[in-house]
Amino acid sequence: MVVFLHVVIALLSIGVAGLNFFRPTRRNLHINYGLMAVTLGTGLYLVVMQPAHMMEACISGVAYLAIVTIATTLAKVRLARLEAESHTA
Repeated sequence: MVVFLHVVIALLSIGVAGLNFFRPTRRNLHINYGLMAVTLGTGLYLVVMQPAHMMEACISGVAYLAIVTIATTLAKVRLARLEAESHTA
């Protein structure tokens, strides 16, 4: 059950990160931060509870975190630019 929840949250996080990239909002950034934290937490839980099969999963987890972190950072930069443009206009 935890594996299913972990995968669903990770996929949702990727979707929110993609949405943030195209339409960044502070609310969606905060939602994505939370989803990333929960994904990391459930991943760590799975590593502790089932360490035998986790090497492949950890590599996937690091790739997930890298992709979502890059997308979230780019969205944050875009949001800052949009906010700066709206204040100068």
